[in-house]
This record gives sequence, C-alpha cells and structure tokens, in this order.
Amino acid sequence: MKKTFYSSVCIVILLSLFLPYRAQAISVGEEAPYFNLKLFEGGTISLSDLKGKPAILNFWASW
Repeated sequence: MKKTFYSSVCIVILLSLFLPYRAQAISVGEEAPYFNLKLFEGGTISLSDLKGKPAILNFWASW
C-alpha cells in the first residue's frame, strides 16, 4: 500500500513540474522554434546548423 501511495505522489510531482512547459503550437508558414539536439555519435546539432537544408524530424516514443 505504501509503495502505491509513494508512486502516486511521485507521478503527481513530476506532472506538476512538466505541465507548465507545454510546447506552443505553430501554424504553417511560421518560423520553427529554436532547438538543440544531442547526436548518438556525440556532439550536438541545432536549428541554425540546418538553415537552408531540408530536415525531417520524427518524434516517437515506446511505452
């Protein structure tokens, strides 16, 4: 019973931390928001590195 209670409390705390940071929707034709991504090989890539180049972002998750 305690384990379930503590798990529930942790979930509520995590949700309260991340809910204020929802992404803003953008419309067609609007400029993409700035981002910075970590690469698997090490290093990072940012939106400015892709300026003038086509880019496809595929976001997915495995639950």
